[in-house]
Amino acid sequence: MKKMFTLLALLTMFLGANAKEVVDAEVDFSKYNDISEWGFPNSWGGSQSARDRLTIQNGCLHFESTEATDPSWDCQFFPIGGVNAEVGTVYTLHYKIKGDHVGNVSMLGFGQTPYGAFSVTTDWVEGTVDYEATNNDGNILMQCGDWIGSWDIAYLKITHEERDNQRPKEWIELLENGDAETPWADPNIRFNDQENNYKICAWGKEKGVNLNENGGWDPFPATIEDDGTGNHVFVVHGKAADTEGDASAWDNQFWIEAPRQLKPGELLKVHFRYKASEAATTNTQIHHQNPSDYQFYQCLGDINFTTEWQVFDKEISWPSGSGENYVENAWSIAFNLNPNNKNAVDFYFDDLSISELKLDRGLFVASANTKTGSVAYNFDNAVELEAASGEIEWTNPQTGKKVSVDVSGTFVGTVGEKGKPDTWVNEVMISTVRGHDGTFKSNTIKPTKGSFTGLDPDDWKDYEEASNAKISLPAAGAWLISVVPADGGKQMLFLKLDGEDNAEPLEEIANPTEITVKGQARVDLQDEWDNNNQTVNVREEADNNPDDEHGIGGAGHTGQTWDNQFFIVANRTLAKGEVTILKFKYKSSVDNAKTTTQCHGEPGAYKHWAAIGDVTFNTGDWATFEQTFTVPEQADGMKSIAFNMAEIKEACDYQIKDVIWMTEDHMETLINTTGDENFYVKEGAGTAPYVPSGISTVVNEKKVSNNVIYNLAGQRVSKDYKGIVIKNGAKYIAK
Repeated sequence: MKKMFTLLALLTMFLGANAKEVVDAEVDFSKYNDISEWGFPNSWGGSQSARDRLTIQNGCLHFESTEATDPSWDCQFFPIGGVNAEVGTVYTLHYKIKGDHVGNVSMLGFGQTPYGAFSVTTDWVEGTVDYEATNNDGNILMQCGDWIGSWDIAYLKITHEERDNQRPKEWIELLENGDAETPWADPNIRFNDQENNYKICAWGKEKGVNLNENGGWDPFPATIEDDGTGNHVFVVHGKAADTEGDASAWDNQFWIEAPRQLKPGELLKVHFRYKASEAATTNTQIHHQNPSDYQFYQCLGDINFTTEWQVFDKEISWPSGSGENYVENAWSIAFNLNPNNKNAVDFYFDDLSISELKLDRGLFVASANTKTGSVAYNFDNAVELEAASGEIEWTNPQTGKKVSVDVSGTFVGTVGEKGKPDTWVNEVMISTVRGHDGTFKSNTIKPTKGSFTGLDPDDWKDYEEASNAKISLPAAGAWLISVVPADGGKQMLFLKLDGEDNAEPLEEIANPTEITVKGQARVDLQDEWDNNNQTVNVREEADNNPDDEHGIGGAGHTGQTWDNQFFIVANRTLAKGEVTILKFKYKSSVDNAKTTTQCHGEPGAYKHWAAIGDVTFNTGDWATFEQTFTVPEQADGMKSIAFNMAEIKEACDYQIKDVIWMTEDHMETLINTTGDENFYVKEGAGTAPYVPSGISTVVNEKKVSNNVIYNLAGQRVSKDYKGIVIKNGAKYIAK
């Protein structure tokens, strides 16, 4: 928790006295007499087992269960959902909870940052949790399947601190003809005509209409009709959704298409009116430029239609996704009209609007001194880089040598002032827009790799787009920054004008803590269903289970390779492409004890199947491991390396010591050099990762969960994917 206190102290310092509390979402259960009044299952829903266990009692959300579910996440629901978080913003969860016994309720937090759990006692506890959002997903997910007994929640609230002197928001409408009052100029435009399809803001698809040569049916410019009052609306005359399986959800569809690509993290204002000929719940997704070209499973959440007009009006941060599901080249909001109601239903839409913020566009630099606080980030007053040409003269502050630097075709600016230490900065954020804090942060750029000294005029770095990218400078000082724009080569140069001496590379200091993971004997491994080849991968011989769709199972065949685990946890999240050095010594009580490794966020929050490769432990003398590890693209935002220590079936003691994990340039140590707070162990199936000494009370006994689903290749997949999937570090069959 020490790091969080530091973060909050800096946040308070940077926001200053003009900070105000903004309420992002809240639910006060004393306002409801029944679960249906709250709207549960609300727009973000929950599993049937959760619905069976939840009621409103005595002004609280009451949970009552007499038996556990298997798996535990079969019982889950979203008490808060459909709110978009801003990457890099520190949020506070406020709650009041009590239970009939002491324990933990598993919970995933706003912005996909795992809280881990609510700590429940038999007395009312009013508490808060602070954290920094790592993506735009604004759900809170509770998983309660392992709780036998009851608990009550009085209220939940999400808030964040915001400068109250931010530039007022001005909105610019992107859509044309969102009110449906003008007939389409060309109603025959094809949905995949990328030269013209963006001119149509509304698209429809009706089962069996506009058939294609593949036996399916394609989107078409949405039908415009008079609603009987002289007002025109968009209509999808949905046909009965009778396609076999989950695909029937998109037998009929509707799209709102923007006239340009929408960027991850971009702040937008979305508005529309909607109703249907009978009640129906729809799903929303993100699609590419061509309507029906799926990209991401989540957009506005589920929309509940009734026979009366309703209004959707919300500011959102355009979802970003992560890893292989990073949202790029996204243009449209897709409505799957038949996930629940399969009848022939007419869906009506009107007053479609997607608005963007009015922003300054160019290259802008905001800066801060994170050590002294003498300079705070002020995004409204970020320095605009100016177009430059020819050569400028630069003096090396350490040698006094003057050289000429060619800055032709670049944009140049300075942060900090020479001779004025109170203005010196040690961190900058460079963005392509200015005018709103969150949007500034979501449009930042950063060097792709490698460190720089600021003392070499030839040290140009390639750069890439990256949300919330903070660039650490080698020392606090006054800096000249030169950036080649994207259409000119995407490079940047940092030159120190004045300031402190650059920090020296850190010495490699091993953390001497010796950790022993007492790996428990596991049962036979559960077989896997290969969805691509439609075959069973027999991991260990097992009797077929006649009740299982794919013949997977057999008594006792429930083991998993992650029943025993060890985690090395960094002090911060790591970005894709970061290059680090990892070293440690290791041995075991059993020879040839193979372990596989994965990338996780917090321990147990699986991100990607590949990390440092296989590590085979042996008895005898300590062996030494050393590897230069580059964070995979799919593991962007990772924090820990997980060792799966149940690859072998026997019980085994695994020992690790003298761990070093630091950046390749040796400028930062990623773990503490003493203590065991960076090491977690998991011993036995069904247990949760914990710090051996029990120092970390926040994470001890927690079960981290994130409800994100992956296939066996480590790729994130939608909830509609069939076959063996990985969720919260465990595999199961999605049918």
